[in-house]
Amino acid sequence: MSHTCVVARSAEERLEAVAAFLTEPAPSARNRVVLTGCVDRVELAGRLRAWDLDLPALEVNRHVLLLPRGVDAAVAMDFLPLSVSGVRRLLVWADPSLCPCEHALHTLATCRDIDVLCHYRAHDLTRDLRDQVRSCHDHVREIPAVYDDGILRITERPDSVVHLAGECDLANVHALRSRLDDLVRIGPRVLDLSRTRFVDARTTMLLADLVAQRRITLRRAPEMVDHLLRLARGAPACAAEPDEALVDVRGGPGGRECLPGTAGRHESHASAEPPV
Repeated sequence: MSHTCVVARSAEERLEAVAAFLTEPAPSARNRVVLTGCVDRVELAGRLRAWDLDLPALEVNRHVLLLPRGVDAAVAMDFLPLSVSGVRRLLVWADPSLCPCEHALHTLATCRDIDVLCHYRAHDLTRDLRDQVRSCHDHVREIPAVYDDGILRITERPDSVVHLAGECDLANVHALRSRLDDLVRIGPRVLDLSRTRFVDARTTMLLADLVAQRRITLRRAPEMVDHLLRLARGAPACAAEPDEALVDVRGGPGGRECLPGTAGRHESHASAEPPV
């Protein structure tokens, strides 16, 4: 199998790599995934809800095994028996201390038929360490984005749904406007806000303006964004379809789909509890 790494420029890119690894292919009894080195499993579970992933349920069903420790040569050897019990994928939260142990993980990947993904944070690595990390893996996975400044990440799916992830604030609102103008120039877009952790008033006014122009449709907007959109437009801007299960910024019930001209439609009422 493969020994791959991701060198993420932002926490949002790192989380996207985790979500992709967990879902491609879908975990099953014959395709179990081991995650190791994650510091905060509660935060991880909460953040993954924005990707419609229920990590506790995957653990209960034993499709995912989450180990709260890092990987060294000894730990890598502990995984060898797992290769005959349905474990086919290993995801490692990596830092520079892992570099000397990468050879053990490479052996695990090549000799035990396991996919290994080590994801590093770019700001943890010097240029020499980054070159070393890249050289000891079979592949370096690139995760494309429309924009990523380390705080806000913008990605577009093949179905033209645009995802905002992270924090939208004064530091990146002009970049956000520029990227959205480029995206909607060829047609309206659906903008999903479920992966955002903070959206300021200036960004909300920008989104309200684009919604009013029917250039974007907002989906799964946080409660506070919905409230500010109401104030900006003088009418309810976000509504949830009765037959849709939407999530808010924390991944719980209460996200809203924001459509132009939806005043008076069904609304879901959720706590405005701030994200973790």
